Amino acid sequence: MSGYRLRHTALGILLLAALSGCSTYEFQPNQPIEKLVADLEKSEKGILMSALWIPLITLDMQFFTYVDETEEYLAGHSHFDIDAWGPLFFSGAANERWYDHNNELYEIQEYFDVLLSIWATEKSVSRVPTGWREEIRREILFGLYRMWTEVRYLDELPAEYRTGSVTQEDKAPSS
Repeated sequence: MSGYRLRHTALGILLLAALSGCSTYEFQPNQPIEKLVADLEKSEKGILMSALWIPLITLDMQFFTYVDETEEYLAGHSHFDIDAWGPLFFSGAANERWYDHNNELYEIQEYFDVLLSIWATEKSVSRVPTGWREEIRREILFGLYRMWTEVRYLDELPAEYRTGSVTQEDKAPSS
């Protein structure tokens, strides 16, 4: 997912949250996926949501929901987290993780920008047959100039991307 699409996803979720009211769930740091799935199954709305918005200062929103299978994504769950700071969300970060129907992580998208995207970094980590593929792109001037792209293949998911519970998701898929 490109930074452009990730930003529009974030905007859509922001509008959804504004229209649907307040927080319905209290997320804990490094919460295991199994607990989120169990709590989602108990939820009447089919979405777990937490939002804190202090106008012109901060926005912190998290969502955990079901995902239907599409051409791009497997059926399972998605955990989306967005943090923004300053007037008009002057700087921000977004993180989305996709889990398959077995609750195994298969893709991560991270986006960070400063000064309304004058400087931006986008990271994509995907599970591949040999382990994990990490792609990092750095852009300046609202994405008009891509400074560099770095791609590397890894046997295991780097510690910086792991959740609180180290599970099978951190290992390369067995052949």
